[in-house]
Amino acid sequence: MNYNNEQLQIIHSDSPHILVLASAGSGKTATLIGRINYLLQELNVQCQQILCLTFTHRAAHEVMRRLKKDIWVSTFHKFALAHINIQDFNLLGENNIFTKAEMKNISLYKNHYSSRKPLVYEQYQKFLLDHHCWDFDDLLVILQQKLVNKELIFDYHYIFIDEFQDTNNLQYECLKLLAQNSKVFAVGDPDQAIYAFRGANRRIINFFKNDFNPQQYLLINNYRSSKEIIDFCNNLIQRNIFRTPKNLISTKPKSGLVEIIKVFDQQALVNFIIDTLRNEYPQDWALLYRVNKSSFFLREKLADFYTLNNYLLLSIHQAKGLEFDNVMIIDCNDAMTPGIVENIMELEEERRILFVGCSRARAKLILLYQQQIGPLSRFLR
Repeated sequence: MNYNNEQLQIIHSDSPHILVLASAGSGKTATLIGRINYLLQELNVQCQQILCLTFTHRAAHEVMRRLKKDIWVSTFHKFALAHINIQDFNLLGENNIFTKAEMKNISLYKNHYSSRKPLVYEQYQKFLLDHHCWDFDDLLVILQQKLVNKELIFDYHYIFIDEFQDTNNLQYECLKLLAQNSKVFAVGDPDQAIYAFRGANRRIINFFKNDFNPQQYLLINNYRSSKEIIDFCNNLIQRNIFRTPKNLISTKPKSGLVEIIKVFDQQALVNFIIDTLRNEYPQDWALLYRVNKSSFFLREKLADFYTLNNYLLLSIHQAKGLEFDNVMIIDCNDAMTPGIVENIMELEEERRILFVGCSRARAKLILLYQQQIGPLSRFLR
């Protein structure tokens, strides 16, 4: 594979700890894989000496598919599940005993995002014990305990962690315990940190800088999107105050299209989408939404046009890490993007969510808002 100079510097770096701030579409996964191959082929590192942790199963499968090596690549939770030995217990599924709000607060507490113990915490833990269950967060809680007590000892020489901006406090504490004798390669993009609702801490990257003193690199050349889309994304995200200043640079020779379009109501929205899909068939489109209720209406209406199979309907969070030739974002009213926010940190997270959606597009980006709902998103005005 052909790498640019910045990627080659990272791949061949002799620094013990490395932090790569990799912008959208900048080839971060290719660089991570290039670094692993360099260790294996040039430095004679053994496969079993390398651990690669990712945020999602899909990302883990993608790394394994492209790497084609017998290296442990998994999410934090899958890694924990494989090592903590919870025989005779089951993972808790859905339950109707505790509310969604209570479950969210319990999860944030277990992941060390909140120091306030929920009122129902002890009741919930007893419920788990009585039903011989662990919940998803307990996997990492137990892993951390076993690492602290040295019940688990690993001998990884190199640890890679992808999508580092989505790491939460508990995951980071596990990483530090795993990496006491390891060299760490962390790659992520603070501009794509969109999982605060799961406890992800955007300050984790600063913690890593202080704890590991890594050599820092930037990847800003974008190999995905046209210049028009890149300029639009740069103008959008630079309004965030709490960020590392960096601008994407498009490497695409072809021109692209960015449009903001107003429709009257939901039916006009559906009509526009159907007309676009028909007129541009067989081009593929991704229809992205921010608010789940938007998808219910569209799935119902677009089901009548099942022959138009040249589209995917995804939330922006589901689309993270993916890319498409053409993208429509349908929730671009101020009431939905950013919606109701309580402080500047939530506002900036919502702007990052829109940035992630826009930066999925290679050639065409259309942003739709409904006159009946209200004004265009403040992010786009």
